[in-house]
Amino acid sequence: MFVLNPDERAVKRIDPEAIEVTHTLRVGGAPSDLAVDDDVLWVLNENGRLRRLDPDTLEVLGKPISAGARPERIAAGDGIVWVTDPRGDQVSRVEP
Repeated sequence: MFVLNPDERAVKRIDPEAIEVTHTLRVGGAPSDLAVDDDVLWVLNENGRLRRLDPDTLEVLGKPISAGARPERIAAGDGIVWVTDPRGDQVSRVEP
């Protein structure tokens, strides 16, 4: 299980049985959303960057990817990440 902590600019992995934080990773800008797809944890930051993480280790995989000017939410599936920008009335497809 994963939790975003915008105040700490971090993603936290929680052990659901022990109800304890097992790992914390600072991700740059404050995280605003996350999605999981095919053994990848995607994190969207307030600065418009997508980060690809290993969900087991929270290791950063590759460089950040630009998600547009004002991204708000993400969804992932079949190796594709979808990013919404409600202010621009857009949904964008990101193929990492």
